[in-house]
Amino acid sequence: MHHMQDIAVPPTSSLKYDSDVKFKETLCLQIIMCSEIKHSQELISENVNVQEKLFLSSMGLSSRPKPSHQAPVPSLLWKMFKKGSKQASTSETDPCVVSEYGVRGNIVRFIQDQGSLISAPAVHCFNCVRKHLFFNMSVLEDVEQLSFAQLEMKFKQDLAHLGPHVFSVDLYRVLRTTLKGVTHESSRKLLLSQSLGPGAHTSVHVNLTELAETWRKPGKNYGLQIELQLTRFSNMLQEHTYVKSPHSAVQMAQIPELHASLVVVSLNPLQCRSRRKRSAAYYLPVTPSNVCKPRRLYIDFKDVGWQDWIIAPQGYLANYCHGECPFPLSESLNGTNHAILQTLVHSFDPKGTPQPCCVPIKLSPISMLYYDNNDNVVLRHYEDMVVDEFSAIMVSPGCALMVLMVTQVFFGGSSGLVPQIGRSSLSQDVLHAFELRLLSMFGLKQRPSPSRSAVVPQYMMDLYSMHSVNAEQNNSNRPKGSLGKGSERSASRANTIRSFHHDESMEDLSSLSGKTTQRFLFNLTSIPGEEFVTSAELRIFREQVVSNGSEGFHRINIHEIIKPSGSFQEPITRLLDTRLVQHSLSKWESFDVSPAVTRWTADGHPNHGLVVEIVHPDRAEEDSKRHVRVSRSLHDREDTWPQMRPLLVTYSHDGKGNVLHSREKRQVRTNKQRKKQKANCRRHSLYVDFSDVGWNDWIVAPPGYHAFYCQGECPFPLADHLNSTNHAIVQTLVNSVNSNIPRACCVPTDLSPVSLLYLDEYERVILKNYQDMVVEGCGCR
Repeated sequence: MHHMQDIAVPPTSSLKYDSDVKFKETLCLQIIMCSEIKHSQELISENVNVQEKLFLSSMGLSSRPKPSHQAPVPSLLWKMFKKGSKQASTSETDPCVVSEYGVRGNIVRFIQDQGSLISAPAVHCFNCVRKHLFFNMSVLEDVEQLSFAQLEMKFKQDLAHLGPHVFSVDLYRVLRTTLKGVTHESSRKLLLSQSLGPGAHTSVHVNLTELAETWRKPGKNYGLQIELQLTRFSNMLQEHTYVKSPHSAVQMAQIPELHASLVVVSLNPLQCRSRRKRSAAYYLPVTPSNVCKPRRLYIDFKDVGWQDWIIAPQGYLANYCHGECPFPLSESLNGTNHAILQTLVHSFDPKGTPQPCCVPIKLSPISMLYYDNNDNVVLRHYEDMVVDEFSAIMVSPGCALMVLMVTQVFFGGSSGLVPQIGRSSLSQDVLHAFELRLLSMFGLKQRPSPSRSAVVPQYMMDLYSMHSVNAEQNNSNRPKGSLGKGSERSASRANTIRSFHHDESMEDLSSLSGKTTQRFLFNLTSIPGEEFVTSAELRIFREQVVSNGSEGFHRINIHEIIKPSGSFQEPITRLLDTRLVQHSLSKWESFDVSPAVTRWTADGHPNHGLVVEIVHPDRAEEDSKRHVRVSRSLHDREDTWPQMRPLLVTYSHDGKGNVLHSREKRQVRTNKQRKKQKANCRRHSLYVDFSDVGWNDWIVAPPGYHAFYCQGECPFPLADHLNSTNHAIVQTLVNSVNSNIPRACCVPTDLSPVSLLYLDEYERVILKNYQDMVVEGCGCR
């Protein structure tokens, strides 16, 4: 009892008070939690609505369609949809061509008639029914290009039992609104007049492409008028010959019910773009299960409540990409140039540089059949909706260049393809892969090590100045047209330009019929077999010759040697080009030798060389030899002759990129983002200096270039300026309700090439355009 008395027992009122306080605290905490959960749900719901609006906007819809009545889907659209679905997996068919009408387009609309019957009587048409047809052309977006428009008028009743010449159809274009007291004839234009009998089809088709294009202009769409007039020869009408009212119930029963629609095919150029085929490259198998690869993702339109306006399909297999991008990246993983560079930088600086994202690089389209905001049935082709699981995903060889640059920056310069210091930390397989890809990129068998006496022809420097974005200063100083229109035209069809000097040990050739001749043999075996030579020119320098103060001319003929000379016969040649030149001027002359070089490289004919023939009717042969510099003189200095040597220039294309062309100066853009947007996806600066990586001995120009890279967040909902694909918008929408599906990633969306002028292992000078080297734009993909 004593111990029990020592225990303090609170009064009953106190216990009740504490209990009330705890209950209230718990209740308040639950209310706060519920409030926060509700607020969070409201935010998610609001974001989902915003993202849904963005996606609907990309579909060309102002809001989610709510069909008032589900009109029957035209059988032609069903046929086209099913045909497109079967062909979606093949790349042979062009999804932006509507073969049924023979026009280009990715959107097919059946625009319903919104007109009405005309009740006003017509003096000229007693027994007829008149109707005003109106088609709302504002459903087409401004960016769409109208390809085809056809009016379809269908009559529901069967005409077989009505006898011959049942009624006539007159179709008019309305030119302006009709004022009271003004005749209809002055405000309309006849487009079609046709009689329909029992043997006729129950539908009439009229091509209105030009008229529909006019209707797209503000204030120009006044619609059409159609008049259906009963004839006296109708057996059905003979029983009602005393019909007086033109719109009586009897007459209305005689006229077949008309249903009119306008079929419009349009092309959205932003959604229909040509696809480039990816060329095969060195493959490194990757087996880990957590590596970047496509994953399954099925989008069911019922889950988002869209089944009421999307007719078909009921859903589609969108897929998504997920996984790690380990170092080194194999060619089977990613197709962006900067992915390999970023992976390498990340391996040395994990905190400062993020790992590349696993993103789709090849997306395929789908076709959708749906009702728009005006209850029109639309068949539309949408790009970039499905991750292609079965495509060969490869890395462009251009990105291997950036890998080596960064490797050199981290490990120091070396004479090898990969620095010796770096070799110790990289496996032999990795080194082998890097070397193979770099050699393949430059078309080299080994790293060039040019001698100090190697000279770059001025002509190649001029070509580089014309085509390079990094030589604006040289471009501005170069006289306009100094290279000639022929050179610019040849370069416009090629992405690689090579220069060759002839083998001087094989210059001698016996005289042809007493004329001065010289043989040139060029070794063209370094041109890769996959390149196609588009053109070739032989450049010869001619010096001014002053003799007796008179002016004259030389004729220079260029021949291809078809069969070399024998013991008792002269060589068999074919004339390629000829020119009459004035010998009082010092100038480079260019001759077209494309047919010969094409035969040697593409057709496999033996290369016996070229013959330069110099003819001067009034002067001695010695003047001709001194005039045209086809061989080295004993008086030439070592630094003079290399710039005067004959030069064979080939223009070729390897099918891997765009052609060379004159470029405007690239502006180094600044990222003018607001403070709140600094963390969002954008472009960052990255300059690659060739002298830092020890390549300045064989890369002639440029000394370096701005590569840039992309980094930042892709927040939900995706904004318009983040340059997202349809698939990225869908994936972000799914991520907002299912965090297991990753967000879209910040990656380069627009890449430009860089022109490099370099020496190969034979000290031949090459100008080549390398694709996907510079980031021009970033986006969420």
